[in-house]
Amino acid sequence: MWIRRPVQGASLEEPVAPAARKGEGIAVVHGGRWSEVGGVECEVGKEEDPLLSSFRGRHCESTTDDMSSSAVKVGTWGGDRGSPVDITAAPRRLESISLRWGKVIDWISFTYRDGDGNLHTAGPWGGAAKGQGEGDENITLDASEYVTEVAGTIGPIGDAPHTISSLKFVTNRATYGPFGRGAGTPFNVPLDNASVVAMFARAGDYLDAIGFYVLPL
Repeated sequence: MWIRRPVQGASLEEPVAPAARKGEGIAVVHGGRWSEVGGVECEVGKEEDPLLSSFRGRHCESTTDDMSSSAVKVGTWGGDRGSPVDITAAPRRLESISLRWGKVIDWISFTYRDGDGNLHTAGPWGGAAKGQGEGDENITLDASEYVTEVAGTIGPIGDAPHTISSLKFVTNRATYGPFGRGAGTPFNVPLDNASVVAMFARAGDYLDAIGFYVLPL
C-alpha cells in the first residue's frame, strides 16, 4: 500500500506519459476511493472540493505486471488551463527541484534519474507570463534523501481561477517551503514506504496543475 492516508483533493485527467507504455515501469492512479490491481491496493481520497469537480477517475491502473517496481502517477491537482507536460523516461529517483514563486508558482523544473542512472531534466514548466516572481528556489536532495510528502494550495491569479498557488516538499530529512503565498484550497499527498520520483503538470503562463510519480522504497 503506497498511499496510506487520505489524499486531499485527489483527481486525475492527464493521459499516461509517452514513457508510460506497458513494460516501461510506470503505472497510473486515478482519483477516487479504494481500488485494487494485481493484489496491490491504491488509495486516493474522494473528491470533495467543488473546485476540483471537473476532474474524474475512479481506479488504480498498472501498466506493468509488477507494481512493486513501477512508478505510479498520482494527480493532477489544479486547473485545466495551459498544456499538459510530462517526462520522457521512466523515473527511479528525484535529484533536484527548482521553482519561481510569487502570488502563485510561476514555473517548476526538476532533475531525475532513470533506471539506468541517467540524469534527465524536465522543465521549466510555466513561466510564459514572464513574471519576475518574489523568489527563486533550488532544492538539491542528498544521496540518501527522498520526498515523502507534497502539500500545496490551488488559487487564482488574474483571469485564471485555478493555479498552483503554493508548494511544500517534505523529505525524510527536512521540509522545504511552503513556497508561494498560499491563497486558495489546500491539497496534500502523504506517502508511506514510497517517495516522489518525478512530476507531470499542466503549464502555460503559470503552473496550472501538478501531479506526481510515486515509487515504493
